[in-house]
Amino acid sequence: MFVEVATVALVDDDVHNSRDEIIHGLWIGDIYSARDADALREDHISSVLSVYRGQVDIAKVGPRQTDSDLVLDDTENVDVLSLLPDCIAFIGGELEKGRGVLVHCEAGMSRSAAVVAAYLMQANHVDISEALKIVRTARRNAQPNVGFLRQLEAFYQALDKSKWPHDFAS
Repeated sequence: MFVEVATVALVDDDVHNSRDEIIHGLWIGDIYSARDADALREDHISSVLSVYRGQVDIAKVGPRQTDSDLVLDDTENVDVLSLLPDCIAFIGGELEKGRGVLVHCEAGMSRSAAVVAAYLMQANHVDISEALKIVRTARRNAQPNVGFLRQLEAFYQALDKSKWPHDFAS
């Protein structure tokens, strides 16, 4: 019996330049999405947080654009925990100004997903499981590495939940 196997050639646009809106105004994407000025403008993104090792040429979309770069490898032993407060402050500050924010790494799967999950944990008063559920609902391939997951759990344990609404504190 002959079974026909369909093969699909992936076009660069299918693989690269992917970005997904996680919550209103907050996006996760890959390195290519950070370089696409038209897409950034289309999605009203004027702030880019790069969590990446290497030089990134961020597309410029206007004079009021704000960019922040953090050198971060995607390995289990990298300390992301100490960077989270600055990342969260950047994201929160830009969103408060009404600016769309893209958080990107190379593939938009691990580093950027970990940073956005931490932001959601603090801003939305959710645990790591709920934060990742929110991220993965919009970006199915999001998967922080095991080391980042451990650090996100430590981050959650360190959050001052006494300031959270009573229903959220656990």
